[in-house]
Amino acid sequence: MHRHDLIKSPQERLDPLEREILERALDDALVAVREDQLDELDSDKDLEAILRRELVEIACVHCVSDQDNLRNLVLTRLAGLRPEA
Repeated sequence: MHRHDLIKSPQERLDPLEREILERALDDALVAVREDQLDELDSDKDLEAILRRELVEIACVHCVSDQDNLRNLVLTRLAGLRPEA
């Protein structure tokens, strides 16, 4: 790993295919959240930012690169963040 790689954001470390997989997983997760009405945030931009951050973390830290697994993991995390009714 080069020194300049250490200061790159996680998204900058991903190759184009990995970024495409993340975008597809993000799209799938957004659809699922809207359908299940898990969205209690003020805006779609807030929701998208949270999902994107979580997806990048899952992909980079846990080395998950499958679109379906990424979507399922981020939805599980999001459900775990919701307060109990």
